[in-house]
Amino acid sequence: VNEDVFAYSNGVVSGYEADKPSEYGGRRMERGLVIYHNKYAETRGWVKASAAFMDKTTGNLVQKTLGEGLGLPAGLSDYVTFRDYVTNLEYIRSCKELVERGLFVELKAYQCHVFMDWRLVGGEQWKAVCEALNGAGAPSLQAKFDEMFVPKMEVKEEKPKKVAKKRVADRVGVALSLPKGAAQKKEANKKTGSKRVKTATRKRKMNVL
Repeated sequence: VNEDVFAYSNGVVSGYEADKPSEYGGRRMERGLVIYHNKYAETRGWVKASAAFMDKTTGNLVQKTLGEGLGLPAGLSDYVTFRDYVTNLEYIRSCKELVERGLFVELKAYQCHVFMDWRLVGGEQWKAVCEALNGAGAPSLQAKFDEMFVPKMEVKEEKPKKVAKKRVADRVGVALSLPKGAAQKKEANKKTGSKRVKTATRKRKMNVL
């Protein structure tokens, strides 16, 4: 027993009465675990059982395991996720391991961990996530889960079509053709007007005679 390491667990109620739905699709437990190393040295080991304390009902000295304190099940397919509020990393552990052996920690000098947001998850996929991380933390376990199991959609980037450019060209062509047509119409009107003037002149001359 390393007397320089202090571990405190706390919860709103015992068992599963405080479970709430989580974003992982599991059950959330209002639990907390604080671990502090009060020495200028490095250490490692298992946090498993509490120090003896007096049971108020019986008056006897009792000890609680970490699994009992956190209200964890011990099924083979049960896993629990939690976040370290000091490093902001998330971890996943087997509930069976936590109940039977405890939580393995490695602590540097005066290092502290504050583990909160405990959530129960289960199934082969979360088991695979746990095995892939092998005890290491991750910024987001959900992101790790999605990376491993959510199918990635392949997005093919298509070249932009030249339809818009063609339409602009058509409009320019129409705009340019208008003055030309208008000029032709004006020229035709001039010729028609000239013929009318000549005809009228001839008529006048004939009347004078």
